[in-house]
Amino acid sequence: MGYLDIAEWRSLQRTRARAGQIPIVGSLSGMDANGARWEFAPQGSGYLLVFALRADRIASDIQFWNDVIRHVGSTRVPVTCVGVCDAGLACNDRRGHAGFTILSHMDPYQMRVVSETHAEGDSLLYSPTKTLEARLARTANPAAFAALLRRRTE
Repeated sequence: MGYLDIAEWRSLQRTRARAGQIPIVGSLSGMDANGARWEFAPQGSGYLLVFALRADRIASDIQFWNDVIRHVGSTRVPVTCVGVCDAGLACNDRRGHAGFTILSHMDPYQMRVVSETHAEGDSLLYSPTKTLEARLARTANPAAFAALLRRRTE
């Protein structure tokens, strides 16, 4: 059995306080439909919005997120939007309709995190430092969601 000294204990507490921080084993990278690696590279102070795309409702999901992007428009702080298909490559035929990147896979840890938002259609907002800032609840109205996103990123 091991013991922690005060410095180790404080370090552990600081680590636990950063619950939204992506652990070292996770990353914000994935694979697109062509098998090409995709990685979030923030542009200056840009944010990343990640959401699950449900293959059985792909058309309505794409329409919703396209409407959100249209309503967000140009903001002072750029937001990169990425959808992760819940059925791997099943969303590929709809890529041309999406105004955002569609990934078929992410690393296992990140896929688990995204899958936790799947049922509600929520999204995950990451800061330019790749830290999880918030889980944003999906609204029925894309304009309302866009307003929430603007408030969180400006």
